[in-house]
Amino acid sequence: MAQNVQNGTISGTVYLPTGEPVAGATARLSGTGIVAAQRVVVSGSAGRFAFLSVPPGTYKVTVSMEDFTTFVQENIVLTSAEKVDFKVPLEIAAIEGSIVVNAAGAWADQIADLAGAIHVGLQPRKRNACIIVPSACGDVREQPRPAMYDAFEKFPIGGIYLLIRRTISFHIPAAVMLSVFVFAGAAYLINSDAYASPVFHLCAGGLLIGAFFIATDPVTAPLSTKGMWIFGIGVGTITMLIRIVGEYPEGVMYSVLLMNAVTPLIDRFCKLVPAGGKPNV
Repeated sequence: MAQNVQNGTISGTVYLPTGEPVAGATARLSGTGIVAAQRVVVSGSAGRFAFLSVPPGTYKVTVSMEDFTTFVQENIVLTSAEKVDFKVPLEIAAIEGSIVVNAAGAWADQIADLAGAIHVGLQPRKRNACIIVPSACGDVREQPRPAMYDAFEKFPIGGIYLLIRRTISFHIPAAVMLSVFVFAGAAYLINSDAYASPVFHLCAGGLLIGAFFIATDPVTAPLSTKGMWIFGIGVGTITMLIRIVGEYPEGVMYSVLLMNAVTPLIDRFCKLVPAGGKPNV
């Protein structure tokens, strides 16, 4: 009789040489049992990542992160119902950048001592992204600036400008970001090691561009307020389904295209109410 073949799990923990876990690292799985080119997950706050329901076979795991060296684990042999777990040490690559210092006098020596240890942190860095400020207690603390949060400084400015000029309404961007936050928050609460935080999903990929500049296109978006909320919730939900359930790392463009296709149906069931009268039947 043929044996019952069960899928297994490949997981790992990403950490720095100091032993601190690394969140936001991208892990890619490729091998004989993967139908698509590869599967992609992101490490959680504890540095954990996991590939679930992996068929038996030989696999390769690549873990990468901006400003860090790339880790490659090859020839991972997974048998039926087996769980493979390993450590992923990441070394910090050479970083070009500057340090903004808001300190003087007695803090100068402390800053000099810490300058050699600026590279230690839990989040990806970009140029001019590491700031050292004196705390209220008098000590000097490093405040790392995650690279993905740069999106919050750029795209919302243009979106707020469009809102002020009344070129767009707030309903669709608010519905998209709210649905993504709720969906990602539920997944994060269920398993924080396998799924990224809601803030990460809000800042990652093309979500903000899609919410403010693509989904609000007046030609393809619904006309009524209720229809806009339905449209935005659909865009956010489909995006999260593609990111979490599917194997494709980003789904904003697909979700907007799918919801554009059902916009006529939304307008049909969410009719506009003319001033002083009932909606046309």
